[in-house]
Amino acid sequence: MNPDRLFPDMDVQASVKGVTLALDDTSEVRRQKLARIILDAMYQFLGLLDVNGIVLEINRAALEGAGICLDNVLGKPFWEARWWAVSDESSNRVREMVEQAKRGEFVRCDIEIYGDLQGEKTIFVDFSLTPIYDDEGRVAFLLPEGRNITEKIAIEAELTRKNSELQLALEKLREIDGFKTKFFANVSHELRTPLALILGPVDQLLKEGLQLGERERFRLTTIKRNAQSLLHQVNDLLDLARIDAQQMPLAYVCANVSALLRDIAATFAAAAEERSISLLIEGADELYADVDRAKLARVLANLLSNAFKFTPTGGRICCSITRVANRRFLLSVQDNGPGVPPQMKEQIFSRFAQGQDGLSGSGSGLGLNIVKEFVELPSMHRVVGRFFRWKCPCVRRKVFSCVKAVKRRASAPIKVSIFSIRRVSLPGRTSRVAAGFWSSRITPTCAISSMTF
Repeated sequence: MNPDRLFPDMDVQASVKGVTLALDDTSEVRRQKLARIILDAMYQFLGLLDVNGIVLEINRAALEGAGICLDNVLGKPFWEARWWAVSDESSNRVREMVEQAKRGEFVRCDIEIYGDLQGEKTIFVDFSLTPIYDDEGRVAFLLPEGRNITEKIAIEAELTRKNSELQLALEKLREIDGFKTKFFANVSHELRTPLALILGPVDQLLKEGLQLGERERFRLTTIKRNAQSLLHQVNDLLDLARIDAQQMPLAYVCANVSALLRDIAATFAAAAEERSISLLIEGADELYADVDRAKLARVLANLLSNAFKFTPTGGRICCSITRVANRRFLLSVQDNGPGVPPQMKEQIFSRFAQGQDGLSGSGSGLGLNIVKEFVELPSMHRVVGRFFRWKCPCVRRKVFSCVKAVKRRASAPIKVSIFSIRRVSLPGRTSRVAAGFWSSRITPTCAISSMTF
């Protein structure tokens, strides 16, 4: 092929990277010169060694990085060159790699070499040796390659440092959070005793004080109600401390949840009468289910307390427990209060979260969070749409008591709990709804958690 047709704009001869290209070069010579240009134009470390590691060729970038010329290394052992003079360890490592590559192994490592500012500055390279085989399958040459990864190493070191700092900060935060949890637990324990000592005599006076006047009885009833409210908030704090410490146990029993709802609602009868609120209980007289009775009672009490807080005088609250498909029951608590502002729907179940524009009353902001935490104990939580429901199975599966049994059932499916808020219509007003779903199908891992928390 005519060279003029390959390079129509080239003069009689040209020099590229120190390689002279002439028009009268043969095709083989031209290919060798072009290969040399390509080799020297590469920015990474590249060369060619014989099978014993003697230097046959090195590209210009590698030579310039070390501040040497080809004559300094040509025909000499590769590991004795300037690049590896960083330490005896580096030189010995390269020599070992040559022996491995000689046996037909591809070897690679990250290593520090003199490769910048004419051999005055070290860099880190991703270095490798590749064996090249002849036509008979024997190792004939070794191909050394190196790519500068100094910046990558620096970034990884910085990330490692920052991760260490974040880990220390996280451990410190956990320590502080542990102090907070312990403080809440201690304060709650200390407050429960005097509250019990207040409620005991008050109950006794109300039961035995036949000569009490209407005014004195009203005052004692007020004292009892406020003391019970304070005890309720103290119990909330204590339960949150237990949940944070993962020490909240679950004790399932077969209970009449309809009767439990009526019992809890009865404790609000005085408050309903005082504010002329209609408190309706709907559902079957008997509906038995496997539940943690104490925690279900707390959930019902907190939902009703929240409903009373936002229901105006003369308003209406409706509670119901009904059977649904798949042997489950649905709990709902509705009131005709002002509803939840749109901006609060994602926050309403957070701790200490309260409504705005006078909607929060005098609550602690823990009631709905306790509901959420209790319902989450045996399952998982996610927000879907704009409604909050709680659905519970009538019969719970057996909770495994040993880890070996749990591992045999590790593929059990998961159902999740769903939380949010919606508005519904009751006669004359807009109503807020609080209800919930509780799945009967949990993973064995969750079953273990339900015994531990």
